Amino acid sequence: MPIYRYKCIKCSHEFEQIRSVKRRNIQPVCEIPSCGFPSKLVPSLPFLQTNPGTKLRAKLDKKKPPKEYR
Repeated sequence: MPIYRYKCIKCSHEFEQIRSVKRRNIQPVCEIPSCGFPSKLVPSLPFLQTNPGTKLRAKLDKKKPPKEYR
């Protein structure tokens, strides 16, 4: 399930919640107990994770082969 970022309408407290895609637009209430006001969905950048093997492959491709194989 994705993580969504929300911001309270009253106190501007920002928080994250793991929610299903179907529930992302249902307004959660602020996490601060004394507030409890509705919150709105805040756009955020996606998290992209690279494969560690790709970086290793790139390093190996940059290295020259030994002289006996040329």
